[in-house]
Amino acid sequence: MRAAREIAVAATPDKLWALLWDVPRMVECMPGCAEAKEVVPQQRYTARMIQKVGPIRLSVPLDVEITSSEPPRRLALQAKGRDPAIGAEISMKVTLEISSREGASVLAVVTEGRILGTLGSLASSSARPETCWTSSGSGSARPRKAESCFVPSRSTGPRPWARSRIS
Repeated sequence: MRAAREIAVAATPDKLWALLWDVPRMVECMPGCAEAKEVVPQQRYTARMIQKVGPIRLSVPLDVEITSSEPPRRLALQAKGRDPAIGAEISMKVTLEISSREGASVLAVVTEGRILGTLGSLASSSARPETCWTSSGSGSARPRKAESCFVPSRSTGPRPWARSRIS
């Protein structure tokens, strides 16, 4: 399965680059990512991906490795994991490229992934690269456009994704 997307971001490439390394903020912008922890700064991370595939809830602990970093333009990573309850295996590669356009940035995201096991065919039909999921803390998730992960917050009211904004 492959998904590609370009997102216009009202921030300089340097500010966007800094956001990509801010793990707590990025967790809220990554589809299906419930948590992530830094193991070795800018090299290795652990994460948990949660995805509902039909009636089955997939919860996969992931080992994430940064495979390439070219500040402030390109970041590549690979993630692998296995859901111990149902035996589904996940393998993905993500490439993030930042370019400058009219005083702002464009973030190009390319994701290539595989789900092995009986869920493989079901999971490919439920992928939605145009949507970014954020957890409300109660275990529920709600969709929102990916662009909203990278725009400054204009509201003073509490929102579950306010920390994922560039300030």
